[in-house]
Amino acid sequence: MEVELERATMEVDLEQIAVEAELEQAAVEIELEQVILYRSSSKFLSCRSCVSSTFVPCVAALCLAFRRLGALGFLSMTALWFTCPVIVAFIFSSGEFLVSLVGHALGQTPMRDLDSYSWVQEDVKLHGSVATDLDIILFFRDSVSIACEGVKKDYKCILCLSSDRGCFVGAAPVYSIVDYGAKSDGRTDSTKSLQAAWEAACGSSGSATIYVPAGSFLVRPVTFNGPCMSSRITFRIDGALVAPSGYSGAGELIVFDHVEGVSLYGGTIDGRGSALWACKAAGGRYCPRGSTSLTFRNSKDVVISGLTSVNSELYHVVIDYCERVLVHGVRITAAGSSPNTDGIHVQGSNDVTITSVSIRTGDDCISIGPGTTNLWIEQVACGPGHGISIGSLGKGYEEKGVENVTVKTTVFTGTQNGLRIKTWGRPSEGFVKGVVFEHASMQNVHNPIIIDQNYCPSHKGCPDKNSGVKISEVTYSDIHGSSASQVAVNFDCSATNPCIGIGLQDIKLTYGRSTAESSCNHVDGTASGFVMPPSCI
Repeated sequence: MEVELERATMEVDLEQIAVEAELEQAAVEIELEQVILYRSSSKFLSCRSCVSSTFVPCVAALCLAFRRLGALGFLSMTALWFTCPVIVAFIFSSGEFLVSLVGHALGQTPMRDLDSYSWVQEDVKLHGSVATDLDIILFFRDSVSIACEGVKKDYKCILCLSSDRGCFVGAAPVYSIVDYGAKSDGRTDSTKSLQAAWEAACGSSGSATIYVPAGSFLVRPVTFNGPCMSSRITFRIDGALVAPSGYSGAGELIVFDHVEGVSLYGGTIDGRGSALWACKAAGGRYCPRGSTSLTFRNSKDVVISGLTSVNSELYHVVIDYCERVLVHGVRITAAGSSPNTDGIHVQGSNDVTITSVSIRTGDDCISIGPGTTNLWIEQVACGPGHGISIGSLGKGYEEKGVENVTVKTTVFTGTQNGLRIKTWGRPSEGFVKGVVFEHASMQNVHNPIIIDQNYCPSHKGCPDKNSGVKISEVTYSDIHGSSASQVAVNFDCSATNPCIGIGLQDIKLTYGRSTAESSCNHVDGTASGFVMPPSCI
């Protein structure tokens, strides 16, 4: 039977299924596709797209058989062989990839962000490869819980079918902040309610979910500290967490510190930064630096998915000294004139993946600080803003380097920079090595490709104007579009530590009706394929 890979929603009468069901007249929506691994050592998978709901009755019957009959459900699978040939054949022929099947009851709170779940998957191979196991997940409201991760809100997974794990049933507690006194009026301080829900979830055994329902919840600076007893905590937000009006010198609004296995799904964080921006624009002498909206520090195995961050006073999302982090489907917005409102800042972290994000700010869309290794950035829409920047680096002498960074499939619109590496013009032991920029589209970008090793704001603190940061093995491939300045490719490297191993391949950048140009200082490398403007390397 041919399977059409398309979104399908249809009503299914579960009373017609061979196995008696407790759910009647349930309308389900099915999401199905292979799950792609994001990082080599990551535990994070993603599923997208859908399949014709021809599968629904068969999978529902199989799921309910497992639920009601336990181990005897395997016999039900055999019985379904002839009644559901497509499902069974698909299950046993899918050894080359892992599949997630997700359904939910229509007419109730819809499940959003279906394309990002966290799994405990141990035999993970290389980036871009696919798993060799098979999982089928069917979600219904008010059903029993299962030992699957990434369950949304009060939806419960009632089936985990796997060649080596079978079916496991358990319960995952949900801690709603409303049960701890939070009010969704945007005026009542809900900080203590959030902390109480966190402490309950953190102290629970197994998995737990903290739930922020629809509405606006006022939150003041708060830190969620670990380590926790709970092996995995899901922070599900359907409403908005809103900072106080005005501004203070708090520095950070929401912080997760020393946590492991925390997943944050959906919702909005509103930093309400316009008052501070106005203070800075007016040249006020007593304007505080501002607060970052969301920070993960010293943490591991983190997922941030489907979050919307608006109007942060300072950086929107900060990944600080973390390992194995996935940021997916995030939307970040601030005024184009807002100062220092970087979208996502990563520093001192290893194995971070950022995918499918849209960022419109007054500063860098994504900034990469010292000590960052194994960073993967893909599918980014950036602008307005200052582009994607490695740096600034080299302000401190004993600063750690940046290594193994991939930035691909990006679109820059009206930004100050596109792909930038920026280092201070002062001595440093820092370095940048092993960077790949590929498949980037530039739309009226002032500096589409730039390395600036003479960064020295206000001409202070740069004694000899020569950067000690060593830049090597940086490649630019398939970069095209329009430049807002005539110099579309600018390599201004250190006189004492020239850039080496710089590669240009298939570059096509234009400048209005004039000819775009390249500029090179202290750089060595190669150019191949069609390169416009002509290479100066």
